[in-house]
Amino acid sequence: MANYKKASVVVLANATGSQVLTNAGSGTKLQWTEVSDHINYAQANTAFTNGTFTAPYTGYYDIAVSLYFGTTVTLTAGYVTVIKNGSLVGGIILLSGAVATGAVQNASRVFKLNKGDTISIYATQTSGADQTPDAINTTLSIIRLANAS
Repeated sequence: MANYKKASVVVLANATGSQVLTNAGSGTKLQWTEVSDHINYAQANTAFTNGTFTAPYTGYYDIAVSLYFGTTVTLTAGYVTVIKNGSLVGGIILLSGAVATGAVQNASRVFKLNKGDTISIYATQTSGADQTPDAINTTLSIIRLANAS
């Protein structure tokens, strides 16, 4: 337990401004505005910059994304993709397929990250028109769960 504080990482963010996801596009790297970036219970760390998270410690991280498009949008397909170290190799497509009206895409997964590994979130949508995720209700959380052995 003595190392728990030293190993803590919590990053919470909302989507930045007006990001347009092109209808049936190939994927847009999402940009984020930090609500909280705490490492070792301190504030104003730089583990998360320019839409990319850099793991400050080796460990298991829970990465959760929620994209909200509004109550009148019907998506027929959509993807949330986590890119690890600039490549889908080691990353994953977390969500795909049809989504109902009032479209919210939620996805989460635990990743084993080494110190210095990077994570970026990409999204696509097919709804018949370009869409902008709601900046307040579109969220990202990254929480370090445990050391990796």
